[in-house]
Amino acid sequence: MRLRDRRFGPDGRQAREITERFLAAGLDGDVEALMAVAAADVTMWADGNGHAETPRVPLHGAAAVAVYFASAAGRYPAGLVVRMHKQYDDAFAAVLTTPVGVFAVVTADVDVAHRAPPASRP
Repeated sequence: MRLRDRRFGPDGRQAREITERFLAAGLDGDVEALMAVAAADVTMWADGNGHAETPRVPLHGAAAVAVYFASAAGRYPAGLVVRMHKQYDDAFAAVLTTPVGVFAVVTADVDVAHRAPPASRP
């Protein structure tokens, strides 16, 4: 259940593109790219099921999330493959696999900020 209704939702292509950009920047540890795609008030929840180094509390803010991904870059297993899958609610999930099996699943709650067009000049 959603606690609030969105006024504007992304279309499927846009949601996938944003999720892919976020994931690529995260895997590369590209702080600038993460800051460009993440909302200032982003919150990241992670669950490593006791088997991975993930934050034990939610991370709040684009800077904290970017710093976490930058610190994790380079520690991903060899042979990592990313596949995008459409979920039941039309949102996208990235499934990261290795030859051994599933390494991680990444989902993003994408909300598009709509800005008013610039005022025309006389």
